[in-house]
Order: sequence, then C-alpha cells, then structure tokens
Amino acid sequence: MAYLNDEPVSCGAIKKLTRDSIEVKRMYTKREHRGTGIASKILLELESWALEQGYKKCVLETGKGSRKQFGCMKKTATLLSKIMANMQA
Repeated sequence: MAYLNDEPVSCGAIKKLTRDSIEVKRMYTKREHRGTGIASKILLELESWALEQGYKKCVLETGKGSRKQFGCMKKTATLLSKIMANMQA
C-alpha cells in the first residue's frame, strides 16, 4: 500500500500459485496519481518480497479491453522483463 499525506493512493499484492511461482494481484492506483511511478515502486517491492521468499516465477495479468491498462503495461514492459529475469535467475 502506498500513501501520500496519510491517504492511500496505490496498492498491489501477490498470491502464491505454486511452490515456486506467484501472481501479482490487486494492482491499483488512484486516477489522479497514475503516471507518477508509484505503481512501479510497488511492483519493485513485491518483486523484492517474492525473491526473499524464494519464488522464481511471476504472472501478471490485466483486465480485458482496457486501453489505458494496456498502455501502462506497455510502459512498464521493461520493468516487468527485468523482474522476470531476476525471478528466473
């Protein structure tokens, strides 16, 4: 959970899929705080926690039909590929 001036503005979680894989869940950032890098920071923290727990694979899915979500995922594709590389190493 990310806060700004004691107000929650973004969140994310991970869910265990198998012994060595997780899924990123519940990624959300309030509209007025999108594009500020908060979600990327949350994703990095989730990655760090998953690596500490010994997970090696990560799944991240977006909702259907949202152009904005697709744009965000395209924007963070480099970050996600780094996470996948780290988790598979």
